[in-house]
Amino acid sequence: MVKTRGKPFLLLIIIISILLTGCFKSDEKKIRNQLKELSKIVSKEQDENKLKRLGKIQAIGSLFAEQCEFDLDIRGLGEPLNPDEITALLSRAHLYFSRLTLKFYDADISIISDDNAGVIVTVSIWGELESREVFENTIQIECAMQKNNNDEWVFKSFKEVKMLEK
Repeated sequence: MVKTRGKPFLLLIIIISILLTGCFKSDEKKIRNQLKELSKIVSKEQDENKLKRLGKIQAIGSLFAEQCEFDLDIRGLGEPLNPDEITALLSRAHLYFSRLTLKFYDADISIISDDNAGVIVTVSIWGELESREVFENTIQIECAMQKNNNDEWVFKSFKEVKMLEK
C-alpha cells in the first residue's frame, strides 16, 4: 500500500507558498503599481464619463504625500503642493484637454530604506486640447517616494532630470 500522509502536507505547503507570494508584494512591485495608477488617473479619454472622471480625480490625492515638491519645467509647479491642491490642479487640466495620456517607461527603482525609495523614469505625456491643438512631451524625472501610515508608497517629489542635447 502507498503511503499518502506526505501528500496533504506537500499540498498545504504549495498552497501557503502561492498565497504568500500573492499577498506580500515586493516594494518594487508596489511602486510600479503606483506609477500605473498615477498614469491611469491622470489620463483622460475622449468623451469619458463625467462620473468616472470625477472618481479618478478624487482618487489622485491618495497617491501623494502631505507635501509633494515639483521641480519640473511646468508653469505653476514651483512650490510644494498638498493632495487637495494636486486634485484641483488635475481637475483644471482635465477641463482644457479632450484627451490626455500619461505613460511611464523604463522605471529604475531603488529602495533606499524601509520607507524611502527613489525612482528614475521616462515620462511621456500626450494631450489634445479642446481647441484640437496637440501637446506632446517626453522627459526623464526622478521621483522620491515614501511609505505613508497605511504602509502604502506615495509620491514625495518630482524632479526633472536634465538630458544632454546633441
